[in-house]
Order: sequence, then C-alpha cells, then structure tokens
Amino acid sequence: MSDEKSAPKNRRRGRPPVGGAAEIPRDHLLQAALRAFAESGYEGMSMRSLAEQLGISHGLLNLRFGTKQQLWEASIEYGLEKFRKRMIDLPREGTLEGRFKAAVVQVLEAIRAVPEMLRILNQEGTVQSARLDHIAETILADRYSRLEEVIAEGARAGTLQETPAQLITVMVAHGGGVLFGLKPLALKLGLLETGDDRELDSRALQIADIVWRAVQRPSTDPAGS
Repeated sequence: MSDEKSAPKNRRRGRPPVGGAAEIPRDHLLQAALRAFAESGYEGMSMRSLAEQLGISHGLLNLRFGTKQQLWEASIEYGLEKFRKRMIDLPREGTLEGRFKAAVVQVLEAIRAVPEMLRILNQEGTVQSARLDHIAETILADRYSRLEEVIAEGARAGTLQETPAQLITVMVAHGGGVLFGLKPLALKLGLLETGDDRELDSRALQIADIVWRAVQRPSTDPAGS
C-alpha cells in the first residue's frame, strides 16, 4: 500500500495548463489566431483547436479575448497594425516615378509581411456581413494620403491619370499581391520559380513598373491628328 501511495500519479489528460493564456504574449496569441482565421475561415476556425495548439485552456482563451467574434476583431486589428507599419515610410522627396513605385512596392511588402490579411480579405469580401462591415470601417476606410499626394501631383503636371489611390492599392493587392500573399498558387501558376526573397524583390519592382505605366496619361500627338 505504501508503495502505491508513494508512486507518482499520472497527469490527467485533456486539460492544458491553467495559467497558460496569461503567460503567452498577446502578440503571439493574436498572430496564431490571425493565421487560424486565414487558413480555416471564420466559420471553420475553432477556438478549442486554437487553444489546444497553443497549449492553453479553452476557457482562458475566452476569458482573455471574449467571444470568437471579438478574437477575430482583435486579430484583424493586430494584422492591420502590422500592415500599417510597412506603409509609413513612403519618401516625400525624389522623382514622381520613384515615389509612386515606392508606394506600390510598400503595398506588396506589407502583404509579404502579413499574408494572412489578404487571405482573410478574399474570404470575407465574397458575402455581405457584419465582419465585412468591420473590415470596411478599418482597412478600406484607411486613407492612402501619400499615394494620393503623388497621384494628385502627377495629375496636375499632366503626367498621370486621375485615379483613386484606393483603386490602385486594391488592384496591386489583389493582382500582384497574389505572388506575396498566395505564394503556393503563384508557384503552381509558374509566376514564381522559387519564391525566395530575391525573386520577390525583383517581382515587386516589375509590378511597380507595370502599374506606373498603366496610370500614365496617354500622350497626344497634334501633328498626327
């Protein structure tokens, strides 16, 4: 009997450590949630599975972030903040062409840094919902003031067509952004050979050049008219 009492008891299965949620940094939790929503979609994402993946209690995940909707909103804000940090260093000096291309490259670099945001946009943009409203009020409502300044300057000079900055950003994100946010698809389609940093840097410059030429104001030739 004494041997049985002194023998170590097996740890009970099925319940992660109680203090886990408080010990894991908030950024780590939100990055994991953002990835889970991007991979499984809102409906397919499981709070319980996420908690198990993180090694924490499902109840404590709820306690820290609230409902699944609240966790989704927090992870979107987290991803958006990471996205914004990539968009704040657009140069104010230099040629019009150089500044415009830098703005396009920044959009692509932001998607490379937070590819989950592009995937979630693709999911949520297909159906009218409260989540789409939330995205519209945050991401799509953001102003693209630096790019707007460049376009306005080019339009005044007669160099560029008057094009909404939001339109250009969406075209870049959902066009060229495929190479950065949906890399497996880009590799399957032969748009990328390796997908390494050097190739992506080169593709970003190529896309920026294509977009720059696309927004040029058509030249007129009075002599030929």
